[in-house]
Amino acid sequence: MKVFILADASCVHTQRWANSLVNRDIDIYIFSLSKYDKKLYDPRISIYDYGYDRKDTNIYGYNWNKLRYLFSIKKIKKIIREIQPDILHAHYASSYGLLGALCNFHPYIISVWGTDVFDFPRFSSLHRFSFQFALNKADIILSTSHIMAEETQKYTSKTILETPFGIDPKVFYNRKYDRDFKEIVIGTVKTLDPKYGIDILILAFKLLCEEIRSVSLKLYIVGEGEQRGELEKLVGENNNVIFMGHQSHEKIPILLNRMDIYAALSKFDSESFGVAIIEASACELPVVVSDVGGLPEVVSDGETGIVVGKNDIQGAKEALKELVLNHKLREKMGKAGRDYVLKRYTWDDNVNLMMSIYKRILENE
Repeated sequence: MKVFILADASCVHTQRWANSLVNRDIDIYIFSLSKYDKKLYDPRISIYDYGYDRKDTNIYGYNWNKLRYLFSIKKIKKIIREIQPDILHAHYASSYGLLGALCNFHPYIISVWGTDVFDFPRFSSLHRFSFQFALNKADIILSTSHIMAEETQKYTSKTILETPFGIDPKVFYNRKYDRDFKEIVIGTVKTLDPKYGIDILILAFKLLCEEIRSVSLKLYIVGEGEQRGELEKLVGENNNVIFMGHQSHEKIPILLNRMDIYAALSKFDSESFGVAIIEASACELPVVVSDVGGLPEVVSDGETGIVVGKNDIQGAKEALKELVLNHKLREKMGKAGRDYVLKRYTWDDNVNLMMSIYKRILENE
């Protein structure tokens, strides 16, 4: 089976799908608008890129300069003629999805990811039209979360299948480091962007430190982004908040195992799926998340973590306080979190599901 993927090759999600599928004896070809690091891919995968920097391709959909992407269609069609794929699969409906739709190749699959569904169609009537055009050209539409599938359904009458983006439990697990519970580490792993609510976490942590004096508290902020300077000013001279910068995905399991509580307080209603949250849960961390997008889907409120309101600094502080002061609750929620992930979000199961979809679409041809 030959699968031609249209996706950002610099994205870790693309890397994981491609590297896993090629190990299932599928010939994988990728077209990417942006440049990528060859070392991140299995050498059996053939990748074509159009030479853009990723920062240019990440500009929000209202930027009309993105129309220049349409010039890549000629190259994509040429690759299709050369490799004769069995399936064309675009990841991200508003860019790669449109390019794939304009190629008029079938069978054609689109995976929606987040802002392409929640934001892009709302920019203008033209954006909405192009989004609906891409969806209606697809033979199958896939979504990583239920809430995103519901949003996508507003633009098409086609059935949307859910394909979660899980984790490898052999990589993300409790490594049983010796922890000094006189020091409690709260952490988050996210791009430092206003929409992800890192400022809410910092303010909640500040209130927590003022209220609890009996426990040494630390806040690890893992990630890099445009908001770093602003967030550092917000932290001020609080040495208990540590900015750890960008870390490779391979280091994330180790960093999670140095935390006691994981927090994701996004303000972003278009949060599609909480991959970082299930990574934390797999490492047996209790989680505190905001009630936005697909985040509550990956948390059993009161069992694997605590769900708080969006922008609710006081509510986040109270949830963190409850976990900080109750070691047994942290342990109970952490173990329940790993069980929750193992039942729903293991990567092998996710890849098997994708394989079954590929086989089904070819059988129906």
